[in-house]
Amino acid sequence: MKGKTVIHAPILLMSDAQINAFIASLGTEPVIALCNSKVSCFSTRIFRYRLEQHGLKLSGLLRAK
Repeated sequence: MKGKTVIHAPILLMSDAQINAFIASLGTEPVIALCNSKVSCFSTRIFRYRLEQHGLKLSGLLRAK
């Protein structure tokens, strides 16, 4: 992922304020989420909803096995 920023953000462990601060720090870069289990894929759906609340969009979802 040359030239891209990768950030690990366990949103299920974050408070509401931490999630808002994290989303605010993303700027306008495209956001792609990675999940590898039912739980992390569910949290990605929550994250997508939260991004949309802030006027951002989840550009992609990668499911690792």
